[in-house]
Amino acid sequence: QLYAGDPGYDWRLKPDLDLQRVPHLEEGTFFSVRTNSDGLRDEPIPASRPWVLALGCSTTFGWGVEQSDVWTEVLEQALGAPVVNAGIPGHSTEQGREWGKSLMDRSPSLVLLGWGLRDAQRTTVPDTERQPTPFPRNTRLYRKLSQWVMTSKPGNLLRVSEKHYQQNMTEMIAYAKSHDIKVLLVDMTARSDSPRHGRV
Repeated sequence: QLYAGDPGYDWRLKPDLDLQRVPHLEEGTFFSVRTNSDGLRDEPIPASRPWVLALGCSTTFGWGVEQSDVWTEVLEQALGAPVVNAGIPGHSTEQGREWGKSLMDRSPSLVLLGWGLRDAQRTTVPDTERQPTPFPRNTRLYRKLSQWVMTSKPGNLLRVSEKHYQQNMTEMIAYAKSHDIKVLLVDMTARSDSPRHGRV
């Protein structure tokens, strides 16, 4: 119910969601999610500066917590200026790169780059090698059946290598600066599978 796009390649939050009971399976709880017309868990993007854009994965999105408790909302209250939550659960810098550029084209004053946790996640196929999912593997029925039939084995590869992570972050920083946007890196790698991403 949350996502649109290709679940194994590139996805976004659906726009104009109003879900009251999104399950947090690990905690056995529920939380609500509302999105704006851009598919962001926030109010509409401001028409003029100053405003802050926060990019990242579920740690920025606020997985498992109510809107008022997401760190971007807490920061917004402290700053007294809009902080737009553009976190997408599961995103690495590979998915976030073009998504982030499209949002930076909306002219924030500052962008917070909070990727890293998912980049350092273990997998069997790196994000840099993923392709759009062909039919019928892109259907819900196929995904559900494959969950029942196959057991998931953790891979030994990183979703995004340290080298590609550094390239992606460098590209995002350069893009922001070329659009007169200040940049702040937010290290979200403390709970990641690889400490080397944090050092990058």
